[in-house]
Amino acid sequence: MIDTIFPIRQFKHLTTPFYYYDLEVLRATIDAVKQQVDGKPFRVHYALKANANPKLLKIIKDKGFGADCVSGGEVQAALDAGITADKIVFAGVGKADWEINLGIDQGKFFVSMWNPCRSWKSSMNLLPQKTKQPK
Repeated sequence: MIDTIFPIRQFKHLTTPFYYYDLEVLRATIDAVKQQVDGKPFRVHYALKANANPKLLKIIKDKGFGADCVSGGEVQAALDAGITADKIVFAGVGKADWEINLGIDQGKFFVSMWNPCRSWKSSMNLLPQKTKQPK
């Protein structure tokens, strides 16, 4: 465990909300997780719903983690941070057409969705012809 002292006096002049990130703790935590999963047959994906700060996402990407996204905005934030499409999982309910298309347009991408307002057949019509299932 890393011992840190929160530098509260340095932040008294700042207005709220203010977010303080101890990047040393973040890196140490990621390294500890990587050590536990090294050699195992799975990947770690960071859930962007927790925090999509671009600087944090770059650190997470540089450490080799993927992204777990539930909205098109989160997918775009992951892509903007340099996380490649093959390391992005996009899941959840109620996706708008633009979100589905964003996932499809990325190519190597895992998309899992369920939209009670859209039938499976109409969702399949959004897919490029070469990826559609046979009738």
